[in-house]
Amino acid sequence: MTITHSKINTLDLLEALPIAALLLDDQLTVRGTNQAYRTLWGLDENWLSQCPAYRSVLERLRDHRCLPEQLDFTTYADETLSRLLVLKGSSQDTLHLPSGAIIVCTVTHLPAGLLLTFQDVSEKVSAARHLNEERSTHQSLLDQLDEGLAVFGAHGRLRYHNPAFRDIWDLSPDFGTDEPSLAQFLDATRVHLPVNSSWPTTRDRLAGKLLGRTTYNVRLYLKDGRTLDATNLPLSDGGTVLVYRDYTQVSNEHSELLSKSERALEESRLKSNFMAMLSNEMRTPLINLLGFAELLSSQTFGELNAKQSGYVKSIASSAQRMMTLLTDVLELNSLESGQEELALDTFALHAFLVSLIIPYETAAREKNISFTLDCPADIGWLAADEDRLGRVIRHLLDNAFEFTGSGGAITVAVAREDRVLRLTISDTGVGLPRETVEKFNQPNSTILREDTLSGHGLGLTIVKDLIARHGGTVSISSKPNRGTAVICRLPAA
Repeated sequence: MTITHSKINTLDLLEALPIAALLLDDQLTVRGTNQAYRTLWGLDENWLSQCPAYRSVLERLRDHRCLPEQLDFTTYADETLSRLLVLKGSSQDTLHLPSGAIIVCTVTHLPAGLLLTFQDVSEKVSAARHLNEERSTHQSLLDQLDEGLAVFGAHGRLRYHNPAFRDIWDLSPDFGTDEPSLAQFLDATRVHLPVNSSWPTTRDRLAGKLLGRTTYNVRLYLKDGRTLDATNLPLSDGGTVLVYRDYTQVSNEHSELLSKSERALEESRLKSNFMAMLSNEMRTPLINLLGFAELLSSQTFGELNAKQSGYVKSIASSAQRMMTLLTDVLELNSLESGQEELALDTFALHAFLVSLIIPYETAAREKNISFTLDCPADIGWLAADEDRLGRVIRHLLDNAFEFTGSGGAITVAVAREDRVLRLTISDTGVGLPRETVEKFNQPNSTILREDTLSGHGLGLTIVKDLIARHGGTVSISSKPNRGTAVICRLPAA
């Protein structure tokens, strides 16, 4: 009864251990395990309760790929068991498993056997490796800075600094190896500082200010004629970051930036003036051209034969294309310059679309195109700029009609996705190249500004910009000679 009681106590103690534990007798036979051990290795509790030999356990661990990879398992098992049999004290080994896990195994010799404990340190090792990598990266970044940077701990001693810090203050390459105090740093820089009062007094005052908990910036005028901008940044752990930068360099950079800004403003002004001139100089002749074409088409001054009528239609079409391109260019310039501001209003989307597509129904009949509006009457409300959203839809419909031939189909469909309204304009036209679709669907893509796609580019660029200004997104699905679908997602009101 005493033995049984002792065994129960031992097993209870084993089960209470927070890490995986295995108890072997002096013949290397399993005498007990805890739940952590069984979970770690995925071994069956009933099987372990039958007290198998530890070699059998190793074989099962091998089958489960829970042992380091071995070319000769038999030799590995023999050597492992031999080491356990002769062990008198304790030992520790690190197991690198095929899964990538890292297990630390500790073996402790007991009066009547061995206690093996296993601890998964994968996360700790990974965290340590990540921390070391971060430290290395941070140090590398510090080393590349033009600014001199030093970090003093809460104890007032230098923790690390970069080469620029040493260069600015003419410090020796080995400065900082013994973690000098802030006072020692100030002593080393005294030669550069214009000090009129007692140095110990000045040093203590500077040290107190630098280690204070208040951020400040100060300009230092050194004896050698240099001017430094100095910044003190208190850290949450009680430490302090000191940053020094040559003000002359900053001043030059500031002047350069100011010059660039002035040039950019001037270029923007010239561009705006040019666009205004372009609008005035090109719109009038285009309007006149369209008017004369319409007048000729009316045959007020005599009938036109078939060839002449074709010429007049071609003139009108080209003039209208030029007018559309001019409008798109001016609109795109207005968007890019920030002149466009949304005039948001809340309106019923179904009624808005019905009124918008009326002119396109006539065009559909003339071109023998099936034109469909698939939008539930109760689709809901939309908070948007009606005028600019109308531009978006007209751009898309104009493209669809231009590139869809007789017998084709164009659909305007609207569906609700939670708090989003999905507006899709699809056609069975010529489609777009795969490369163009992929580029357009990339975030912040502006590729279509360089590749206008015979009329698609500027319009689609404007569509993407205006939808983005409404807090929405645009994507394209298209296959050559199969058709195109432009999907606009907008937040519902």
